[in-house]
Amino acid sequence: MSDTAPVMDLVGGPQGSGKSSVFPVADRGHDAFNVDAHRRALNGGVSQNIPAAIREQATRDYTAFIEDHIAQRRSFSIEVTLAKEIRFEQAERARRAGFLVRLTFVATALEECLRRVASRVQLGGHGVTAAVLKDTYAASMHNLPRALAAFDLVQVYDNSLPASPTQSQSSTAPLVLETLHGRTTVASESPPVWLRNALRGSAYAQ
Repeated sequence: MSDTAPVMDLVGGPQGSGKSSVFPVADRGHDAFNVDAHRRALNGGVSQNIPAAIREQATRDYTAFIEDHIAQRRSFSIEVTLAKEIRFEQAERARRAGFLVRLTFVATALEECLRRVASRVQLGGHGVTAAVLKDTYAASMHNLPRALAAFDLVQVYDNSLPASPTQSQSSTAPLVLETLHGRTTVASESPPVWLRNALRGSAYAQ
């Protein structure tokens, strides 16, 4: 991969997968935007009961951040669920503008994502309803094979295990799949069930 091209750096996965904990976008070395953190900031530092108007403003700001960086050919990092078509449209426009598109995808089983989000809400963090999370999870997993084929570099991590007091959280999320320009370069001999299910019927089935 070129060292000179700007990078569209996506940290992806469904809600509750551990994206922010394992791969915070602020630590990726580029201009970064975390829409959940931005909503919280607009809401006076409170993650829950965010009014619709603030959510809409945060979405506008998020879109403007992406579009401005593509137009200016400046590298950037963002969190995504990979559930929406617009992310693929933005990635394609970035590639046409000379960007390398990189995805770091983090996930675990749906039941664990539901448990983590419920626990986060109890502690005052942001959350979504179980129905929304289930829909997002299904769409995110459905779109993963497409991303593997379409993006320049995709690295998939299994975040099923909790971190122990003596471990960093990233050390508990092993790399289980990598593709470079659509070709598999790393594949776990024992992929997690959630990944096998996501890839079933695709060219990347394990």
